Amino acid sequence: MEANTDRLWWTIGIIVIGGILITASCKLFPEIMNSVALFFKKTLENGMNQLSPNLPGNNS
Repeated sequence: MEANTDRLWWTIGIIVIGGILITASCKLFPEIMNSVALFFKKTLENGMNQLSPNLPGNNS
């Protein structure tokens, strides 16, 4: 039981630290974060455009 509790606290701590790092980088380097967000947005849109003809219920 104690090992599971320790792992839970480590996991929660890493999630909090990751959130702090992401927030700090958004505040300190907004242009870099915007370019990263734009890259992911374009990648997801391209993937969805490739998948959409194969989705069920798409008659076009």
